[in-house]
Amino acid sequence: MNDLRTRVDADLHTPTAPTKREVRPLFEVGRIFIDRRVLDRFPLATIDEALADHVECQTGPCSDWQLVDDVCLRDGGPMFFIFRDELGNAFHILTEPDRSKTTVTMIDER
Repeated sequence: MNDLRTRVDADLHTPTAPTKREVRPLFEVGRIFIDRRVLDRFPLATIDEALADHVECQTGPCSDWQLVDDVCLRDGGPMFFIFRDELGNAFHILTEPDRSKTTVTMIDER
């Protein structure tokens, strides 16, 4: 899984750019589905880096999320990650509790 590539359903194109760093995943992500709006708004390298952070449970400065991830990782709950760029655009990554699939979707802020 060090070569983190994304796979998407037929109606979405398939990104192929792997992340540039060595990834040490703490859990499996299963199939990865990426919303077209995420693909249209963010560079593939950004999505791959966010996925790499997700599987390494890199939550950034929010320690509350780290506590939630620790419990979900230990007990088999869903794994959740939010990416926000410098302009405030955001998407979230959700891996199902059974680790069969991961979904990357836009956060609709109104």
